[in-house]
Amino acid sequence: MYSFKTSDVKFELLFGQCFENDYKMGNQYNTVIYINIVSHGYSGKSEWTIDFYEFQQFAYQFNKLYADLKGELQLEDKEYGSRLNVKCDNTGKFLFTGKLISNTFQKLEFNFSVDQTFLNDFIKKLFNDYGKNFSLKK
Repeated sequence: MYSFKTSDVKFELLFGQCFENDYKMGNQYNTVIYINIVSHGYSGKSEWTIDFYEFQQFAYQFNKLYADLKGELQLEDKEYGSRLNVKCDNTGKFLFTGKLISNTFQKLEFNFSVDQTFLNDFIKKLFNDYGKNFSLKK
């Protein structure tokens, strides 16, 4: 599990499973992840179906965003429409926005900021496991 926690926010990303045969055949619905968010007293969790290549790209870009302290990235669920956007300003504040949509179509929209100091372990672990071997060629 990949997670970070502040006094007001808890974010967890759990890698479920990659269906390697689907990935090799070009089926973009090949990977399952779970995202749980607790933010300022509200909470939501959802199962996401994504493309493994896009997940690797997300891990790679998140590491770059952290190193450069500027830019933005996005990850989208292909089944229910959950979305995660992350932006960073040049002061090291990361703004997380998006929505979690469950399989029963319950929705949590979120918007919170986190200082870079809370993200180091989260990003390093995610990058080492999934972003380090990312190639722009699919």
